[in-house]
Amino acid sequence: MEELYTQSARTGARLSPEERRSALINATLRCIIKEGHAGLSVRKVCQEAGVSAGLLTHHFTGKEELIIEAYRFLTKDIYSRINQSLAQVSEPSALKKLRLFIDVSFRRPVLDKDYLMVWLVFWGLSKQKPAIAVLRNEVNDTVISTLEKLMTATVSELSLEAVNVRLAATGLSALMDGLWLEWSLNSTNFSPDEAAKICQCWVDAFVANALQRLN
Repeated sequence: MEELYTQSARTGARLSPEERRSALINATLRCIIKEGHAGLSVRKVCQEAGVSAGLLTHHFTGKEELIIEAYRFLTKDIYSRINQSLAQVSEPSALKKLRLFIDVSFRRPVLDKDYLMVWLVFWGLSKQKPAIAVLRNEVNDTVISTLEKLMTATVSELSLEAVNVRLAATGLSALMDGLWLEWSLNSTNFSPDEAAKICQCWVDAFVANALQRLN
């Protein structure tokens, strides 16, 4: 998340509307990393971005929209990195794609402790703000849908039988989230490589049809 720590070299310069929106979004994420929910004041975000409060309201309807767009930006950035890694592999099998999705998810820059504070703030706000809850569900559904597609292709490729792919994808997503959260809270318990190995063992069970009872 190094790029989020870096103020734009053009701070104070005339930026395009899109560049200014991006600068405010990055400033919002930096404020959350530094101070958690306390960093989500218009004053602090504007100070971090080097702009006036009036300029922020020129680009966003208010703080809630800014938070939503910051959430959207971060999740889009993470999964674009994952998809880029998947696309760079020449003609991989469906199973290899599934395994790669796991491995990339536990590597930098996708795996970053700074994300912990950001996610905790977003998750907390999703309980209070319906619009953020909707986006949170969309993000979660996208992850599960991606895993479900990879697993469906794997089932077809290996001629697996009697697998409830929807529940399997939900289970793997929850396992990955839990490992990421535990590692972020205490990285001495296991390494990112070991977290990936735990998930790969889960995939081994999936391939061995050990998940039939999910039906």
